[in-house]
Amino acid sequence: MNSATPLFNLSVEDVLLAPGEATPVRVQLQNDIDEQLLLRLELWGLESGWYQLPGPDLALEAKSTVELDVVITIPRSYPAATLPVTLRASSVGSTTGSRYATFSVTVGDARSMSARLDPSEIEGRHAGAFRVILRNRGLQPEHYTLSATTTSNGMRVHFDDPKPLILAGQEGSVTGRVVTRRRLTGSVQRHPFAIVAHGRTRPVELTAAFVSHPMLGSRTSKVAVLLAVLLVWGALASIGISAFDSSLHRRAVAAQTVPNPTTRATTTAAKRNASQKGSSPSSSTSPSSSTSTKSPAGANTQTVTLVGTVGGSSPGGVQVTATPEAATSPATAANTSSHSPNSNAGVIYANTSSTSFNAAANTQLGPQVTTYTAPDGAFVLAGLKAGVSYLVTFSKPGFTTHKVLLPSPRSGQRISLSVTLVPGTGTLSGAVLGPNGPLGNAKVTVSNGLLNFVTHTTSTGSGIGDWTVSQLSTPGSYLVQVSAAGYGTQVTTVTLGPSASKSNVNTHLSANVGSITGVISSATTDQ
Repeated sequence: MNSATPLFNLSVEDVLLAPGEATPVRVQLQNDIDEQLLLRLELWGLESGWYQLPGPDLALEAKSTVELDVVITIPRSYPAATLPVTLRASSVGSTTGSRYATFSVTVGDARSMSARLDPSEIEGRHAGAFRVILRNRGLQPEHYTLSATTTSNGMRVHFDDPKPLILAGQEGSVTGRVVTRRRLTGSVQRHPFAIVAHGRTRPVELTAAFVSHPMLGSRTSKVAVLLAVLLVWGALASIGISAFDSSLHRRAVAAQTVPNPTTRATTTAAKRNASQKGSSPSSSTSPSSSTSTKSPAGANTQTVTLVGTVGGSSPGGVQVTATPEAATSPATAANTSSHSPNSNAGVIYANTSSTSFNAAANTQLGPQVTTYTAPDGAFVLAGLKAGVSYLVTFSKPGFTTHKVLLPSPRSGQRISLSVTLVPGTGTLSGAVLGPNGPLGNAKVTVSNGLLNFVTHTTSTGSGIGDWTVSQLSTPGSYLVQVSAAGYGTQVTTVTLGPSASKSNVNTHLSANVGSITGVISSATTDQ
């Protein structure tokens, strides 16, 4: 064995690092002999506090190769430079010699990275946003680290991506956000802060400021105070008007009559005329009084407003229809024939039989009024006639239809109504057949007069010609209309009981059936 020639190999790679960051340097040791070696590492070219060696002694097994790291940390204020460093590995307690490896430690500078803020002065009430624009001027992708410091209490600065990766020669931006405490009033405040971008170079420091405005400015505060005063006056006026109206109502009830402004004005004018003519008030005012106390011809045109909410799993988009009733059930008529306080306005008849009421609209009583609920289920139906009974229907595909009877509401009355729609439980299914067997892609329309459910028969796979419509409102009668290209149209009526389902609603279509359209006119005309 030659003691002058080392029986192991040592290799170290060059490294590029940023000041202030601990950077590992990879070292490789290879034992070429058949016995274990005990090695010791030493480093020259750096201050003793700038590096950390593994050890103190390393055991290198026979015929083996190991890799380890020497951690180097250059002070943050160190300028850009390239430092030659030498690492020596020597055997301990033997004469196998030593190995030397020289490598370069390159300390980066700020020339390979540029950074700027957009904007550098952010304005807002309690929060604002800005962008940190980074440019990598180096020859390899770089990870940058963003941090922020501020001296303002209650102020926070954060970044959407605090460790962005910027490709070589590319520019990228990171959104930053600043948040301070909310202030209702006060003066404009300026909060300075600093942003530091770290990379494999010296850090770049950017300065910025957040200009914080109060929630209410001086002009807004004055307007708010004025509005508050107006609201207080409005509330006081509303309370006074309500109290005055209640007093008039109590006096009218005590007198068993409702004050009529027209009657009062006519009577007063008659008395004035009588006093001027010297006649008695009784003889002069009797004709006027008899005329003014008659019911006005347009009394039934006074309106009623219906408001309410629809509950359930899907309260929005519900169709609300108010239909004037030509006739009601005897029990309902008995309960609503008088306007006594005990009348059950808004009694739900959703589960009664179809003979309990006549759902056909009487055009002499007024038009049908329809609206749809908002997403939260709220609705308003205005323009209902006083003294007319209405059937209010709530319907939506997939839910059970509800019907509410409003017996003869009073003029000016505002009625509140709340209902809950539950999913429909009825199901209809069947098959469409042609001359040669089942027909696929045939159109099937199921309607109850309010809602239409449209589907098509199965055209591929198993069950060709089959169709199913579920979540139908029950009880109810449905019109099933089936049509297909090149075939005629068939219509079938099906009745479902409460929570009922019906299958085998089969339809046979004939091929090559035509249609005739025209106009039917009276025999007394020349058309």
